Amino acid sequence: MNTLRFRLAVLVGIAVTLATGLGVTLIGFGKAGEYAGGALYACLIGLLILLILPRMKPLLLLASTAGVCWAVEFFQLTPWPAEWAEQSFLARLVFGSTFHAPDLLPYILGAGLVAAVHAWTRRGPLPEAAP
Repeated sequence: MNTLRFRLAVLVGIAVTLATGLGVTLIGFGKAGEYAGGALYACLIGLLILLILPRMKPLLLLASTAGVCWAVEFFQLTPWPAEWAEQSFLARLVFGSTFHAPDLLPYILGAGLVAAVHAWTRRGPLPEAAP
């Protein structure tokens, strides 16, 4: 798969993940919805990473996706995300508002899912981009 087709596929994945995540967030499904939302958030982060770095190896993708998600979660221990969440719905979606340790597990699951799909669909290294 060439880099352009790969990025287009990732963009479709991002759109589907965003729509699903917003649906889960806006409709609400209780605790299951919260955890599904966390896993979808991690999938979105992983897809954004792949959009920028399409040749990233799956294990590194898993680690970097989980690392970004955990960093955002631990950032919620500071006062800024809560302040931003009060002012903007988008900021609340991106940064959350309060630290919640049980959210850390769904991030790992979502990161693992996107890394597994990436590993499964990857057929050797992507070709170099044309000059």
